[in-house]
Amino acid sequence: MNRWFPEGHAIHGQNFRGWTLQHVDFSGNTFHHCDFSESTISGCDFSRSVLDNCTFNRSTIQKCSMLHTRFEHTSAIGARFTLTHLQFANLRYVNFNDASFSGGCLMNSDMYVAHFENAHFHHLQMGWTKITDGHFNGARFISAKLEEVQFKDVELRGAHFEDADACGARFLYVKMQHSSWINACLRHAHFFEVCCDGAVFDRCKILGIGICRVSGKPSLQRDLNCGGDKEPLLVDDLRLAPFIHELRYEDGFGRFADALTSKVVLILGRFSDARMPLLERIHGRLRALGYIPQLIKFPCDGLLDPGSVVNIAAMCSRFVIADVSDAREVIREVVGILSQLRPVVVKPIMEVGQVEPISFVWEKRSQRIHLLPPYEYPDADTLIANLSSAIIQPCEDALARMPSPETRPEYLGATK
Repeated sequence: MNRWFPEGHAIHGQNFRGWTLQHVDFSGNTFHHCDFSESTISGCDFSRSVLDNCTFNRSTIQKCSMLHTRFEHTSAIGARFTLTHLQFANLRYVNFNDASFSGGCLMNSDMYVAHFENAHFHHLQMGWTKITDGHFNGARFISAKLEEVQFKDVELRGAHFEDADACGARFLYVKMQHSSWINACLRHAHFFEVCCDGAVFDRCKILGIGICRVSGKPSLQRDLNCGGDKEPLLVDDLRLAPFIHELRYEDGFGRFADALTSKVVLILGRFSDARMPLLERIHGRLRALGYIPQLIKFPCDGLLDPGSVVNIAAMCSRFVIADVSDAREVIREVVGILSQLRPVVVKPIMEVGQVEPISFVWEKRSQRIHLLPPYEYPDADTLIANLSSAIIQPCEDALARMPSPETRPEYLGATK
């Protein structure tokens, strides 16, 4: 291999446009504002070199070594990289739009503010690469190896991942609208704050996938395998996969129900400025005692009415604490909870001087033994001081007296 410049030498403004460079050793050199456009570069070594503000537009780079090469503000629009090794490369503020990478390796590289729109990454090894604030709209990762790649603040609109292996990859704050995932491997991948509106997920492997705050409606979700190769478990919704897997394996449903009902306590009350401090103190005290308190104070976005949301939350709770002081809506919510098939212990609380709601009296006459007598409190400090003895302990005692599942239908509500 020929060496044109001594290692460490800086080359400024050299015009290599249209040249054919074969088996030249450029390792350790620094190139500033050099033009390699439309050139053919074969078998050359750019390892540990710096390519600053260089241009490789529509050039062909074959079987070159670019290990630990640093690309700064470099343009390679439409360039073709074939069997070129770019391990540990640093690509910052680069424009590789419409570039093509066939074979080769881009593992353990760092891409920052990189433009690779409509680029092709066919059969490229990209494992453990970090991509931050990148633009990969329309890129094609066909059969690419993307193990443990991190995509953060990246645009992947219309990107193609057919037959790609993204096992363990992390997609954080990613826009992947209308992307295509067909026969891709997403095992143990993580999706956080991802928009996948119009995306296609078809015949993917998704065992161990992590889903959090995924928005948008995919145009297709079909035959997603959240099980193993020998025991496939197919679902048609990414967000259901972890739940369905837990139910199918790991002694699922029993453990899931126990986890929901063992420590969760639902707190109901008026969420006004005057009442909220008391509810938050109850929340804090329950947490200090080892419970998982839940205050429902979020909009339902039209999917469920507020009563339905409260009923579902109550069914997933160990017991309910309901402050009914001047709260007619809370009273209606409690009556709705008491009418459910699954009995839930409800402990009403109210300020001294309030009158027990007449609807509660009728519920007790209907033998709703899980509706406990209300606790009256003179002020917030007294309530918090007596929370364990006057509220929590009666609820736990009532739970201990609850009939077994075999006898439960006999007492669920009807007047004898």
